[in-house]
Amino acid sequence: MKFLYFLLLTVLLSSCVTTTQYVELAANDEVAENEARVVILRKSPLGTAIKANVFQDGTLVGKTGPRGYLAWSAPANGQPVEIISKTENRERLTIPFLPGQTYYIRQRVAFGWLIGRFKLRMVSPEEGKALMAKLKTPVVVLPTEVTADVASKR
Repeated sequence: MKFLYFLLLTVLLSSCVTTTQYVELAANDEVAENEARVVILRKSPLGTAIKANVFQDGTLVGKTGPRGYLAWSAPANGQPVEIISKTENRERLTIPFLPGQTYYIRQRVAFGWLIGRFKLRMVSPEEGKALMAKLKTPVVVLPTEVTADVASKR
């Protein structure tokens, strides 16, 4: 009976956690020649109740939920960019950010002290595209929408 309650709780929690992106969602077409694209892929259902904050150079880009992805483009000038995944740890990955490139990064969940830890690693474009096709599209909430929503509630 305890197992049934645990299973029900797991299903309820996993259905509530979605991936949320706070910048424009990158289209699946060609990358502009003066931009680079980053795709963060979280395939695992482990840690279903945990959202990991994802930053690019200190700016919050989104929060990943289980079986979701984030995809955004940004101006590229060849300077290194730091991608950070934060829960109870800060996992950092520095990429060269070359124009016209797409960087696929897999986010994996590991056990932590209280919440869970995430690891980041680059994957090949082939593996990244195959994983992305199996994952849920993020809910996009742009800062202007959040500001307008807060203003309307006053």
